[in-house]
Amino acid sequence: MLLTAGLSLQMCVTGALMRPKLTLPEKPCEKSVLLSTFCNFDALCNVRFLIVWLNNLLWNAGFIIVFILLVDYLYSVQGFPEREAVINLSIIAACNAIGRPISGLIGSHKKCNRLHIYATTAMIYGVVIMLYVINDLSMYWYASFSALFGFFLGMQCGVLPAITADLFGAETLMSTFGYLMISNGLGNLIGPPLAGWLVEETGSYKTAFYLSSALTITSSLMMFLIPVFPESHNIQHKKYERVQPNQSSALEKVDK
Repeated sequence: MLLTAGLSLQMCVTGALMRPKLTLPEKPCEKSVLLSTFCNFDALCNVRFLIVWLNNLLWNAGFIIVFILLVDYLYSVQGFPEREAVINLSIIAACNAIGRPISGLIGSHKKCNRLHIYATTAMIYGVVIMLYVINDLSMYWYASFSALFGFFLGMQCGVLPAITADLFGAETLMSTFGYLMISNGLGNLIGPPLAGWLVEETGSYKTAFYLSSALTITSSLMMFLIPVFPESHNIQHKKYERVQPNQSSALEKVDK
């Protein structure tokens, strides 16, 4: 826990160092103007964006169930030693790290449709989740399922920022991607208690895995609705000026 907390704190510090400098107008602006600059509410009225937002909510509610229940399921239901069951989480994490750069390399190709990668990978690992409910398999099979699950989950996560920029524009990424992170967090909050309730009501872990798979596959199918809706309502972006390094000092020299 201390190691995880330390890594999270390090990410916060690193992210703070990446914040761009902004030039604010000399005259004081109204709070509504500043708020619209950093929180673009036009995105919430865009049908395409609402589809992507709900998509993120569903697949995050789905995949997190595997992380929460997999070890206990393999240990208490399938009868594997707890140490072997825990290794599956390490396999998922390692393959997830491999899948992210690979999806970036594939998605950077001109002829590649990143939206199709995003939707197809979610569909694949949604099907893989259902394979966990098969009984009387060796640990090698479950480890293979974990490898596939982690790899395709990583591929989906790897192209998420890219498709957000493709669909709504790179200039609105600060607002749109922030809203998607909110949906991701909400999904992670909704999924585990819902799965736990199903396990208690049915007395079986399989229903929770079926729910996880259904949520993920449904989120994947939703993305194929994106081309149906035309880009009739573009997300407006409030532009602001970024200060380049030494730009202010150079302007001062010119004035002098």
